[in-house]
Amino acid sequence: MAYIKWGPDLEIGHSTIDYQHRTLVNRLNDLYDIKQSGKGGEVLLQVVLDELVQYAQYHFATEEKLMAKYALPETEEHLAQHKAFAEKVGKFRSDYLHHKTEITEDLFVFLTQWLKNHILGTDKQMVVTLRELDPDLDPFVR
Repeated sequence: MAYIKWGPDLEIGHSTIDYQHRTLVNRLNDLYDIKQSGKGGEVLLQVVLDELVQYAQYHFATEEKLMAKYALPETEEHLAQHKAFAEKVGKFRSDYLHHKTEITEDLFVFLTQWLKNHILGTDKQMVVTLRELDPDLDPFVR
């Protein structure tokens, strides 16, 4: 069962970024499903958590390339949000690997709220700005 349902309400109008957001949502749902089912144990939870963290870094790099290419005015704030997310999730991952914390509902609530707020706020505004700067913007990152 999906923890967060992907749908048109989460799309921001940029094919590559929408695809990457959907992949992040899928990784979050995978983590939730494994945790709920209890199948796969700690090793599988660790693997999927690592995939989520690594894919988030890959996705952030994609957005950051676009921001640099178009010299977007909101780049500094956007980068700060990415950094804060990476630090928080990185610390959680480290604590989890060293058995200092567990994967709980609080993690899923945080990830869901952060993703939705970031996608529908910061990322959506980024695409609006990109379209203003380049109305013929190819939706695929070059």
